[in-house]
Amino acid sequence: MPGDRPGAGVDRADDVVDVVVVGLGVAGATTLWALARAGLRAVGVEQHEPGHVHGGSHGGTRLFRRLHWEGAHYPALADRSLARYRELEAESGTTLLTPCAHAVVGPGDGPLVGRTRAVAQRCGTSVQVLRSRAAARAVPHLALRTDDTVLLDRAAAVVRPEATVRAAVACAAERGAQVLVGRVVREVRDGADGVVVVLDDRVLRARRVVLATGAWLATGEAARVVGAPARRVVQAWFRPVGRVDGAPARAGEQVRPGGAWPAFVRQVGADRFWGLPDVDGRGVKVGGSSRLLDPDRLGAGRAGPPSPDETRPVVDFVSTWVPALAPEPVAASACVDAYTSDGDFLVGRVPGTLRLVVCGGFSGHGFTHAAAVGDLVAALCHPTGPSASDVELLRPHDPARTARTPRTDHVPVQRPAPATTP
Repeated sequence: MPGDRPGAGVDRADDVVDVVVVGLGVAGATTLWALARAGLRAVGVEQHEPGHVHGGSHGGTRLFRRLHWEGAHYPALADRSLARYRELEAESGTTLLTPCAHAVVGPGDGPLVGRTRAVAQRCGTSVQVLRSRAAARAVPHLALRTDDTVLLDRAAAVVRPEATVRAAVACAAERGAQVLVGRVVREVRDGADGVVVVLDDRVLRARRVVLATGAWLATGEAARVVGAPARRVVQAWFRPVGRVDGAPARAGEQVRPGGAWPAFVRQVGADRFWGLPDVDGRGVKVGGSSRLLDPDRLGAGRAGPPSPDETRPVVDFVSTWVPALAPEPVAASACVDAYTSDGDFLVGRVPGTLRLVVCGGFSGHGFTHAAAVGDLVAALCHPTGPSASDVELLRPHDPARTARTPRTDHVPVQRPAPATTP
């Protein structure tokens, strides 16, 4: 059938598979790969093509980082994810990671630098703490204030998002998973004998269903369960005005910072902006501004390039804080994803059933952890896998999360009590 990928077929409406994964962005793709590695009969369903531009798994580059202000439960997850990314590179024969440095920049007594240092110290993450001239040498492309501190990690990487998604889906199919593309899921219904997934042209039945629908977690039944609103995030590409060493560019000289300039996250007042080095020739990518999307208008809200008004905060930031870049962008785009109020992921079983698993709410820092998240979700779906207390660290059904104000500390989310897997 057009749009199908090789793998174990689903031949009849009453043919029951182990797991159906709805959505094949980076989280769904790595989950499908993990399920296939575990020997489970899995089907992945995607309404577009893997690596499409309509969600949050595109844009040419993403950051893999080891410095985390979001919480002390993330560094170990990042380490595990890096190992999986390397495994995916080997299995697919595709280069997915480009090493780079990563700098967290802001006032030494500010929340971004303070939380990042606290998490690094708690978890034993090596980081250089730089000030004054040493800080300026580490991030020559940025303007610094006298009270700024730079936290520098030299073991970060740039991830190729589209290539990562396609590699994970292809490797899953090679291991026996079936991939259905160009399919819209009309209904997911939990029944007494399994979960029913209704497509336009067929009905799938599964022992488990994973909802990895990205920004679409803000719509329909998923919104009632997880409460993660969708945001449209603007990213723009800029060209350097000089060489990496700070000298003016010569006539006709191709200027590319490559991996020489660190990726950065920069606190400016209550806002954070980020930048990624030019590893693909498109320019230095900078982002940070976003807006909420009306869930009922998600399709229309995500379409099209950013308006000048949407891009203006990024342009103003570059004009003020990144003097090494020409302030007019050479390109701009937008991605959409689900953002939680506390910045933590939503990974776990849906309230009222152990057959539905939600995987999303990555709040702008999912690509670092996605390969390991796939492992966690696959473990939740395995009939003989570990209990929820072992893997369900960021569960969507914690009542405290729905009442929680935006995160102000770095205390890990408490683990739930063990659950019985039917």
